[in-house]
Amino acid sequence: MRGKPGSGYGYGLGIRIQSPLGPIHLDYGINNEGDNRIQFGFGERF
Repeated sequence: MRGKPGSGYGYGLGIRIQSPLGPIHLDYGINNEGDNRIQFGFGERF
C-alpha cells in the first residue's frame, strides 16, 4: 500500500512427493503485481 519493499500479497500452490531418494517439492506462486515464480526442491529443510 505504501510502496515499501516486501509489502503485498500472493497466492500459490505446491506439490510434495516422497520418493525413494527423498522428498521432492514443486511450488508455484504469483504476487499482487502479476509476477510469478516456480521453485523446485529436493531434500529436507533444516
